[in-house]
Amino acid sequence: TSASTGTELSYGMVYLLLNIPTIYIGFRKIGKNFTLYSIVSIFTVVIVSTVVPPLNLSDDIIINCVFGGITLGYGIGGLLKIGASSGGTDFLGIWLFEKYGLDFNRINLVINSAIIIAATYLYGTEIGLYTLLSFCVRQLTIDQIFINNKKITVWIIGKDLSKVSTYINQKLQHGTTI
Repeated sequence: TSASTGTELSYGMVYLLLNIPTIYIGFRKIGKNFTLYSIVSIFTVVIVSTVVPPLNLSDDIIINCVFGGITLGYGIGGLLKIGASSGGTDFLGIWLFEKYGLDFNRINLVINSAIIIAATYLYGTEIGLYTLLSFCVRQLTIDQIFINNKKITVWIIGKDLSKVSTYINQKLQHGTTI
């Protein structure tokens, strides 16, 4: 709520405003298709959060945190799998993942840990811990949907595979099975 005008911004409007910089970064650093799909996703969140009332599944906040984390994880993981994002910190994580091969989950963990610490400071330890729980469930779900699909299996056929296996293990730092 703005003290000077008495107006209140909806969650959807705040979400949209916070995503304007990430949309710009997406166009400049990731790509137009990724960003256009993400814009559709962002506007979908804005519209749905404006039209659909909040849903309270249970009086148990832990159940709500776990269910919310799973739901967000499936949504974000599905978006990432089709080459889109829900906005926010995902843009930075995807850009660093694509440009430098950095682990998407670790990047998101660092960025969102800072956000969770700030929320803990502003809203109290209990809210911070519930947020952390929901975030961890969300990240595990994203990992199962998006990151695990990025793993590749390569079959190498030959006579003396011990040298190839050693090279892959030591130089490329990947596991092998003979």
